[in-house]
Amino acid sequence: MKSNLLSLLLLCVLTEGAVAIEPVTLKLWPDGPPTAMAPKSDATAKLIQSYGGVGPNRISDVSQPTITVFRPEKPNGASVIVAPGGGFMFLSYAHEGTQVCDWLNSLGVTAVLLKYRTPTRDEKEMFEIPVQDAERALGLVRHHAAEWKLDPRRVGLLGFSAGANLAGHAAWDRGARTYPQKPELDDPRGPDFLVFIYGGGFLDKDDKSKFRAGFSIPADAPPVFMLVAHDDGANQIESARLYLAYKERNLSAELHIYAKGGHGFGMRQDGKPISEWPQRCAEWMKSQGFLDAPGPAVGGNDPQRTATAEAVNAVAVADVPAPIAYWKLDDEGREARDSVGAHHGQIIGAVSHEGKIGKALLFDREKEDHVSIPHSPDFEIGTFTVSAWVWLTKEPTFSGILGTRAGGEFNFDMKVNADKVHGDIGDGTRWIDTKINFYKDDVGSNGEGGDLEVRRWYLITFVVDNERKECRLYLDADRKKTIPFEGEPRLMRPGQTMRIGSTGNGEFMDGVIADVRIWKHALTDPQVRSVFAP
Repeated sequence: MKSNLLSLLLLCVLTEGAVAIEPVTLKLWPDGPPTAMAPKSDATAKLIQSYGGVGPNRISDVSQPTITVFRPEKPNGASVIVAPGGGFMFLSYAHEGTQVCDWLNSLGVTAVLLKYRTPTRDEKEMFEIPVQDAERALGLVRHHAAEWKLDPRRVGLLGFSAGANLAGHAAWDRGARTYPQKPELDDPRGPDFLVFIYGGGFLDKDDKSKFRAGFSIPADAPPVFMLVAHDDGANQIESARLYLAYKERNLSAELHIYAKGGHGFGMRQDGKPISEWPQRCAEWMKSQGFLDAPGPAVGGNDPQRTATAEAVNAVAVADVPAPIAYWKLDDEGREARDSVGAHHGQIIGAVSHEGKIGKALLFDREKEDHVSIPHSPDFEIGTFTVSAWVWLTKEPTFSGILGTRAGGEFNFDMKVNADKVHGDIGDGTRWIDTKINFYKDDVGSNGEGGDLEVRRWYLITFVVDNERKECRLYLDADRKKTIPFEGEPRLMRPGQTMRIGSTGNGEFMDGVIADVRIWKHALTDPQVRSVFAP
């Protein structure tokens, strides 16, 4: 009897240890998808049949998309959303889906299998509806980060074939999203990294030496791992061209082209060298820091690790001095709150809008929208740094970001014009320099000049260094120009009003502005980089 009881207890212990964490499935659109799918044509139905039709591992007719979350036994905080291929006809759900999730779990990565809407071959753009599903999936993962013990800054997107196409669009497109955003479900950011496996669809169909009209790799594209076989149609040309675009912008990318492998191999093992791609991909993710063990922000409870992480964070924060004013512009009322001081402003006309992270303010030039901030002695300074995140909604024409010219000229403003980012500095009685500009040819080290694109985020930073007698101008933390000056600049003087969304002299913004900060210090290059990527 005692022996039987011990055996039963042992069996219970072993069984408990062997039970895997049950996958969790969530609907992407609890109230129904935002865009109706076109009816499946006879041609699409016949094409699906030509591939062998549907089955347990090849699914189609997905009208209610979901994500299924596969959590590893020992999560490291990273997550990857997996988008199977299938030519926008079906989803190859096993060797490009569930098997991929098993492999990711073995690395400690939380795998999120995306069952996106399909078929969409009869849509004007086959990828548009699936991209909606990927964007919503990114939002859901980040909103559940604390619950699932994830790092919201290590959310990757991995796609095969058509899944790689939608993943690429989710990572690289910078236009407005095609469905109404819900703050409790969506996140404006794309993936933090991208795994692009035998994808295509980004080159001109008639001229493979260039991208399709309207597409380019943005300056803030995420790190990418690309893999393709030499004998896979034109997909190796696609990957090579994408890699070169990354190289031209000095962005992080890794490309593997194998001699043999064809298309659609996924996780299959057939003895070819290309079958080892998961190992290469894991090495890349580790080298990029995406597989690092979690710190306290993602649920780590190791006291030594917590202390180390807190010390590192303390150093990072200490490296950048505290600003004297910080308007997040995420306010719900008509007051723009200064989150670090008492320099609160009045919101005139501008309305709440999706920001880079959270909420921001949308400004309309024709309505003369702006934020009005009263004078403060804190702003009577000659050395200062001003930074703001900006998203242009129209081609700029002296579109004001911030200025102190209301109530008197000759102090400071920063704005965006066609082919340049422009500024003026003065001493309160005269202009010192009215050409504090960087132009489209001032490309710095990342290839981006002053001809800003519409509908993408930029961090614009002006440093006025009165000790060195120079202005330093930055775009996305990349220094574009250093301009010497003579004189004693002042940010503001009594009687003036500071404005956000305007220079204060009739130059208003068409766009979204977020996170406006002012320092009484001349930030250095490393400090500006820390502000850009804290």
